[in-house]
Amino acid sequence: MGGERKNFIFSLPSHTFLSSYPFSKCFSMRIYLIGFMGVGKTYLGSALAKQLGFGFLDLDESIERKAGKSISSYFEQFGEHKFRQLETECLHETIAWDHHVIATGGGAPCFNQNMEWMNEHGITIFLNAGSSILTTRLAQEAAKRPLVAKLTKEELAGFVSKKLEERMLFYGQAQVQFEASQSGLDGIDVLAKYLKRFFKKKMKCFKETQPFMSNMLFKKTYIRLSIQFENNKTTMTMILSH
Repeated sequence: MGGERKNFIFSLPSHTFLSSYPFSKCFSMRIYLIGFMGVGKTYLGSALAKQLGFGFLDLDESIERKAGKSISSYFEQFGEHKFRQLETECLHETIAWDHHVIATGGGAPCFNQNMEWMNEHGITIFLNAGSSILTTRLAQEAAKRPLVAKLTKEELAGFVSKKLEERMLFYGQAQVQFEASQSGLDGIDVLAKYLKRFFKKKMKCFKETQPFMSNMLFKKTYIRLSIQFENNKTTMTMILSH
């Protein structure tokens, strides 16, 4: 994989740091994947989990187990509002799933302060892809997607474009942005490498600060991870601050 392509793998938010979250809440090694339906959260998430030696959890499957029926059936019977409530309940239950990559539904970050909750309880990664790519993929699997099942191809294209624009307000809050349509599995390899380094530093930092953790737990303490690309070289910095 060439150096130029690496520049598209993942990027920093505009506020210049990749991740920042309360140390006392997020010592756990938990990764939340967000992004529009059809972007490949299950496929890429499974690959990332394997690279990290983590388990993989699909939130939609957890919802279906709890509901005792498919999401399509639940959606049709109870409507979106009830579905979003159940989705949030299942999301909060992932607090028990340490060392896991968790793929969420496309709309999950947009309701009930779910995006804020995920940022506080793990690392969030936004899998990004263009609306034309998403439209093509969704057209092939529309029957399994209750929000788009009855749309024509033209309606689907308009729906994806509009919804993607609306949801970027939430997706843009993710700590990592991954260009899924350009990087693919090669990018997952590189992303996993730096996440491993981050978790290793995080563990070391925790051990070194244990003597004063009783003090720090009552303060707003943060770990910040910054990844930068320049001239085919990658640098990573982690800062503990409060």
